[in-house]
Parts: sequence; C-alpha cells; structure tokens
Amino acid sequence: PPAGADGSHIRRKLQNEGINVGVKPEVSSEQWAQLRVHKPYFDGTGLLHVPILIMWDEYNQTDFAQDVMSDAPLGDLIEEMLPCPWDDRGRYQVIDGMCVFYKIDDGVAMPKYYRVDPDWQILEILRTKTYVMPGLVPTFHVVPEGSDFLKDITFEKN
Repeated sequence: PPAGADGSHIRRKLQNEGINVGVKPEVSSEQWAQLRVHKPYFDGTGLLHVPILIMWDEYNQTDFAQDVMSDAPLGDLIEEMLPCPWDDRGRYQVIDGMCVFYKIDDGVAMPKYYRVDPDWQILEILRTKTYVMPGLVPTFHVVPEGSDFLKDITFEKN
C-alpha cells in the first residue's frame, strides 16, 4: 500500500489538513468490506488522493473510484461516469441538471444534507466545516434536479 495507508496515521494527517474524519461508513458492512482496502494517501508532492464512492440514490446504484486526485473538481469525476448504463429514462447523461450532495448521519440525530457545487475541487469540499468523511471513503450522492427523491430532503447551509 502507498505510504500513509495505515488507518490512524492517515486519519491524523487528514485532520491536520482540516478534514473531519468519521468512523462510520455510509454503506452496508458487506459493501464496506470491499471498499475499505482503498485508503486516502498523500503522493510524493504532498497531494491528497482519495477513494470516492458515488451513490445514485434513485436507482440504488453505486460507482467507486479507487484513486482520485483531490485537486480535481468533483463534477469531472462524476462526468466520467456518465451516461449511466442502467439509466432507463435518459436522465443521467451529463453533470448539468444534477443535484450533488453529501449526507451527515451519525445514527443518532436526523441526517443532514448539504448540496455541493460540482465545480468545487474535492479537497475544498472535504475541508468544508460541515463535511465529515465517512470511514476514510468520501461519499457523494447524485440525483437529477426535480427528482421525487429530493422532495423529502431539506438542504442545510454549508
């Protein structure tokens, strides 16, 4: 594994970079067993690389990118995943018109939802004071604007 792949070491280094790290992943334990082998690391130039999980909530689908440079805009990563092969209604074609957000759920309080501008760099999102990285795997949700899925979600201010 890359330098710094040890869990507690990388957790400290992320926190030093201004990134809040939670212990609870956002996916089931079966999915987590497959994902957790991929951990954030800093390359030789000091650039943070992270695995990223994209959740397509309307279809209960996920995509996983194992190694993403944190200076890239999140929308670029999502755009690479489009169009989605399971999209039977043609709504997941381009990043324009998509609602991208993260969820903070500690299992105690009601979950909170925060919208993300796809043009933001990944590192910028991770450093947002409301963001908590779920179990060393940044996780983002993508749903088309106007989707019924969004009706019951109230977005908080970042």
